Amino acid sequence: MAHLASLYRGIVGIATLVVAGLLIAQVFFRYVLGSSLAWGEEVSTFLMIWAGLLGAATLAAQDRYIAFSAIKDSRRPWLRKASRTLASLAAIGFALLLVINGSRVSFLAEFSPRSSAAEIPLNWVYAVFPIAGLIVIGGALLRLLHIWRGRDE
Repeated sequence: MAHLASLYRGIVGIATLVVAGLLIAQVFFRYVLGSSLAWGEEVSTFLMIWAGLLGAATLAAQDRYIAFSAIKDSRRPWLRKASRTLASLAAIGFALLLVINGSRVSFLAEFSPRSSAAEIPLNWVYAVFPIAGLIVIGGALLRLLHIWRGRDE
């Protein structure tokens, strides 16, 4: 799992660097050359969506989501175990919605409009939802395994 987390972080890092490069290029083209990149802002927006969702999805295995720490880190082992189990199950439930609905608009869509400037099929952009959902499910299942084996601390 550590190798996959490194791969996801690498993808997120590269996407973020490309976004920064595109934004710098846009500023250069607009203010130095006097013409604008029509597709630059659109592509950078799509890459930020991918980077944000993939980055957030990798947090499931590490249990780094927003939580009530008074309950999640309770001194009572049964309460700690129950709250962490519930949080992982909630993450799985949400991720299933991402996978099902994201697949409908990306992989299973019969028709996909194209973005206005870059002409990118939008189902490629929407594909991040089921992919991120699957990553969350895998990470949350791994968390559940650690919780119930007592290796959660």
